[in-house]
Amino acid sequence: MKFNLEKSNNTWKFNFEIPITVKRNNPYSEEDCGLMNNIVGMIDENNFGFAKMIDMSYKGKADQYTDIFLDLSFFMEKSDFEKLCEKNKISIIKL
Repeated sequence: MKFNLEKSNNTWKFNFEIPITVKRNNPYSEEDCGLMNNIVGMIDENNFGFAKMIDMSYKGKADQYTDIFLDLSFFMEKSDFEKLCEKNKISIIKL
């Protein structure tokens, strides 16, 4: 992930670069384990935004996810967020 912060006149610009997919990692094997989604859209009762996926396949478990790391509920409507995820083929988890 890359992060950059710039100030231009009276505006702060936050730039994030996050890969949509990453290689799965099995510390017990040198085999290629394929790719997995790196981010997921998350919607709970009060907020929505992006969370990071956590690879658990090496333990034979379902992938897990973090809390929302980029909360977009302050900047757009939930329906627009859902359209954004759908347009970019990002899965959504509803809690």
